[in-house]
Amino acid sequence: MNKIFTIEDGKVVVTPDVLNIPWLRVVYDKYELPMAALNYLHYMSDPISSYFNLGEDERSDRLLKEFPGDYKITDIEITEAFNNLIDLRVNYDPIVRMKVANEVMMNKLSIMCEGMILDDSKEGNLDKALKILEKTGKFSDNHVRLSKVVEEKLNKGRGGVQLSYDM
Repeated sequence: MNKIFTIEDGKVVVTPDVLNIPWLRVVYDKYELPMAALNYLHYMSDPISSYFNLGEDERSDRLLKEFPGDYKITDIEITEAFNNLIDLRVNYDPIVRMKVANEVMMNKLSIMCEGMILDDSKEGNLDKALKILEKTGKFSDNHVRLSKVVEEKLNKGRGGVQLSYDM
């Protein structure tokens, strides 16, 4: 799995992957503010990033505001790099994919519940709403378990070595 950033002398810098992998190098070379574009790509694609719990559209909008630059999400270089990062990060492991799928399902359920008008009449939907709440608890418990497993997996290096940053 590719790491885009590392910390050297207390500063965030790009890793050799950014300079060596052609589709990341193109992003680095094309933009005046490559760190903004690379931050956008990192936080959009990293399943354990601080932003990943947001829906994809909300995450994208927020990242564009927080990491402004001369890139556009419709730029072919950004699109290609994003798709490659997703292939390498999210799709490489079924547990990571299941965590992401679980988050997507929880988001869909929460949106559905927000718009639901409760009707407790005989033909109403109150029983359905209560069943959804019961299942939401199971999704939530599953999400917590999956998140811990994914975080452990993504923080391990080859050979089971724990990854860390020296400052």
